[in-house]
Parts: sequence; structure tokens; C-alpha cells
Amino acid sequence: ADTNTLSAQCLALIGTTLAPGAWASCEYTANHTDAGQYDNTASVTVQDNEQNPAGDTDDETVTVTDVLPSVALDKSVTPGELPMPGGDFTFTLTITNNSVEDVTITALTDTNALSAQCLALIGTTLAPGAWASCQYTVTHTAAGAHNNTASVTVMDNEQNPAGDSDDESVMVTNPVIALDKIGPTYGFGGSALTFNYQASNVGNVPLSNVIVTDDKCGNATYGSGDANNDGKLDLTEVWTFTCAYTPAFTPLTTLTNVGTATGEYQGTSTSAQDSFTLQPFTLRKRIFLYWDSPVNTVLYSQPDNTPFTVNMYNGNTLVATFTISQSSPALLWLSAGTYTFREVNLPAGYIVGDYEIVYTTGQGYPDWTFPNVITFDLAIDKTGPTGAYKGNTVTYNYTVTNAGPASVAPVVSDNKCSPLVYTGGDTDNDGLVDVGESWTYKCLYTVTQEPGTYVSNTATVDDVFVPAPGWYIGGDRALANNTDVWTFRVQWKGCTADYWKVNTSQWPSPYTTTTLVTGVFTVPGSYLTSGKLDLNVDGIADNLPRALNYNTSTTNTVNGAARNLLRAAVAALFNEVKYGNLYPTYATKQALITAVNSALATRNANTMMSLANTLNKWNNGVCP
Repeated sequence: ADTNTLSAQCLALIGTTLAPGAWASCEYTANHTDAGQYDNTASVTVQDNEQNPAGDTDDETVTVTDVLPSVALDKSVTPGELPMPGGDFTFTLTITNNSVEDVTITALTDTNALSAQCLALIGTTLAPGAWASCQYTVTHTAAGAHNNTASVTVMDNEQNPAGDSDDESVMVTNPVIALDKIGPTYGFGGSALTFNYQASNVGNVPLSNVIVTDDKCGNATYGSGDANNDGKLDLTEVWTFTCAYTPAFTPLTTLTNVGTATGEYQGTSTSAQDSFTLQPFTLRKRIFLYWDSPVNTVLYSQPDNTPFTVNMYNGNTLVATFTISQSSPALLWLSAGTYTFREVNLPAGYIVGDYEIVYTTGQGYPDWTFPNVITFDLAIDKTGPTGAYKGNTVTYNYTVTNAGPASVAPVVSDNKCSPLVYTGGDTDNDGLVDVGESWTYKCLYTVTQEPGTYVSNTATVDDVFVPAPGWYIGGDRALANNTDVWTFRVQWKGCTADYWKVNTSQWPSPYTTTTLVTGVFTVPGSYLTSGKLDLNVDGIADNLPRALNYNTSTTNTVNGAARNLLRAAVAALFNEVKYGNLYPTYATKQALITAVNSALATRNANTMMSLANTLNKWNNGVCP
């Protein structure tokens, strides 16, 4: 007997006789499918020939180990992506029992709303290895990726749960390209302009066959940006392109370039445009001779193509340095903004009219002029005689030069002499004193001033266009050399006593070396010694040579003063006789003699010395 049902083999042992020491055996099988321990006992009874019974039992325990259930959920979708505006996506859920025993689906969920078909699977029992599936449909219209997750829970007969999940992502594709066109801050008319482009992916899928074109300069050249070199504009990449061309400069026509970027994804194209505008601006140069306002000017009429250096600022940033001249204005393309133009390193001889020009694109007429004033430096050099006699006609000479840079028509004058006559120097016959030219003039002047006086003449040179007094800039920048003064002394003829003493051959008639002083001048008897004039006290009557040799060291005694006077008087007499009107003391010889006689008669030392000093002064004239 056994707790379990015995097999026929085992039941067949009943009635079997076993010899001493012999044995018999049998097998049977018990089926346990549920987890747990199963105890069982077998018993046997035997009887010998005396009908004595004997028995024995033995038990055994078997265990069925509980194996947890296992389930797999597979989620798939058709299609995986749709282009905008999206549409229906069909999801399939497949549930497979990977357990060793039946399981029952107890829960089925999804991020999306499940169909009735899928919900009906709840409560379904699946045999080991069996599966069940369902489908549901979801509509997505928003661009981008849409993630969703499905989950299933099963339970075996021991109420052990198991679960699985699977997710799937669908995409509503939206290929979108963006373009940023960047032009130059500025450019010069007649020169090439370079435009830069930045193509970026603002959609949600990589783009192929990306190109950039420009309506003015054609296909742009790719520069960089394809980081992984896959030929696709990925979402994180920015591709750069460049394009250059030389547009025609039209002073009043705005230049607008339109760039177009195109790309595609699985046959769907996308494009974007961006434009860049440049405004024309002309900066000119005008040269003035005098300038005080835009409406009160004197233009410089001569050709002047001196280059002027201009700094151009965009805001506070220096963006360019260039030159302009009257014949070469700056033709500029300007991007939107406010620009300041300032002249720097001004050429020598030029003055700033307007310190700066400020221009905002799109505001006002785009054509401005920088005024500059050109200056000059006229100089005059006057020369004349070192001396002249009253009644002489003397010649003044004038030289006019100009250190420039402006060439000007000169006005030359003299405050005492006119007219000034031009004598040469205008090598190109343009009527203007140019740098390097020396114009000459002369003027004849009759001396009317008395001998011993000084004649000062002032010569002046100026520009013929000098405005009336008032505020202005320009003109002669160094007025100190616009005038020159020439001074000379009116001369007279007269030789000193020392000259006549040694040059007796030059004495005028009728005077000789034997002529006595008393034969010329009336000398009071108080000066005589033994009836003769002997102021040297040497016992010899004084003649004209002895008078010219008088000792003149004493001036405060009567005789000392008389010696001084007579020495000077003899020289004055010779001068008067020989030079006449060119000797200025007295009109006639007799007037001179009378004056000397009168002074001698006073016997006053001061009177005689006063006249002696006067005669000595005039005796110091021009002496051949």
C-alpha cells in the first residue's frame, strides 16, 4: 500500500514469495504540478508459513519548486514617421507567455488610449509559449517625436505576478532650414563685396542637398560646418557659405541682396531666405580759399587733388581709413547704422572746415562734402638804398614769394611809394604766385626829407580775395612776413677836419695852404697876439692848415673853444664851397662865415662850442 496510487507493477508484487535474503522492487510515478511539499508513506505486510505476519513502512517527501511567471511585450508601429501635417499611426501590441505554466493577463496599459480590441485581452489565459496581440491607432499632427510606452501584467495560478513594457516613438517630420545672411559693414563702390551666410536646421530631421544661392552673385561657396562629414545639415550644425561680386554703384539706389537656402528630407524640400541691404553714400571734398559758413565762402579756383585721410567710425568703432580728394570722392556702401567721418593727419597748409560728418543711413540725402580751407604764406622782401640825398630819386625793389600750398593773386603796396611796377616772376603766366615762384616789383621814390632824417617805407603783400574784416578761416597763415620795412638816412656831403688836413689837393678855390685864418674869418683883437692870430702860441700866425691841426682837447676856455670852433669852421667852409646845397648847414658860404664870426665875437666858450659841435656833425657826411 502507498499514500500515492500504486502502479500495476507494484500491485503485482502482492502474493510474491521471497526466499530468505531475497528482494523484489517496483516503481510508480506521481504527478505534482503545484508548488509545495508532498509527503507519502508506503507499507508492506508479509506472512510466513506459520501464518505469522510482519510489516514495515517507509516515507518519502518530494518538493515542487515554485517558478515565477515570465511575460514579454513587444510594441511595433506602422508607419514610423509621417511628414507634416502628420496622420494616423497604427501600433501593434504582442504579449507572449514565456512562463512554464499558464498565466492570465491581468492588466494592459499604454501611454495612448487603447482600443477595445486591446482592452479585451485583459483576463485572457495564455498557455506556456502562447501569445496574443491587438492593434490601436493614434493620430499625431504636431511636429516632432512622440514617445509612448505600453505595459502588461500577468499572474500564474499561485498568484505570482509578472510584467513587461515596451516603448515606441513615432515622428511627425518637419524639415525646416533657416538662413542668416551677413553683409559687410561697408564697402567701396567699384570693389567686390563679400556676403556670408549661415544655414541652420530649425526643423527636426537632418537635411540633405543643402545649397545657398544669392540673387545678385549666384551660388554661394560652402565653407564649413559639417562636423561629422555626412553631407547632411544636422540639427546641431551651422553651415557657412560665402559669395562675392562687384555691384554697379548708383548714388541714390539702395542695394539689396536676397539669399536663399534650400535642403530636403526624403523628398520633401525646405527653403528660407534672408536679405541684406547696403545704402549708397558719397563723401566728397571741396577746397575753399576762405570759409566761414556754407553760404559765405570763397572757392579755391585752382585744381587741387591733394588727398585727405578720413577715419570712418561705426558707432565708436573705427572700421575704415581711406583718402578723398576733389577729383576722387569716396563712393561707399554702408550697412544700417550711424557713421562718423573725421579727417586725420591733415596735409600741411590746410584747415578743417567741418571737424566731422555724422550720417545715419536712410536719413537725409546720401551725398556729403567735407570742406577744407587751403592756406598760403605770402612773403615780401623789400630792398632799397642805404642812403640818399634830398632830391634824389631812389629805386625800391620788392620780391614776393609764396610758401603755399594755395596759389594766390597778390596785391602789393608801399605806404610811401607808388606805383609799384611788376617786373617778372610769373613763370606760368597764370596771374598767381605759385610755390617756387619769386615775383619782383620796383618803385621809384623821390627823397624830400631833410638830410639827417630817416626815411622808412613799409611794403605789404596780400591776397586779392581777402574778405572784409570779420570772422573767417583761411588766408595767409603767417602775417608777420606780409610786410617789410626799408629804412635809410637822408645823406649829405661833408668831410671832417682830419680829411681836409691831409687832402690839401682837394681844397676848393680860392683857398690854399698859405691862406691865414684871419683872411677868412673876422677874429676879434682879443684873440690876437702882437697883431696876429696865434692860438697855438708858437709865435706863428695861424693859417688854414694850422687851424685844421688845432689842439681841441680844451673846450671850457675861450681860446680852447675858439680853437674847436675855427677847426670845425675851416672844414665847414671847404664843404660849403665844394658841395653847396649838399652840405646842409647854411645856404651860402657867407652865411657860414657870418655865423662863425658872431660866435667868436661873444668870447663865450659855450656859444662857440655849441656851433663847433653843430659844424662837426655836418662835417661827418658823405666824404669821397
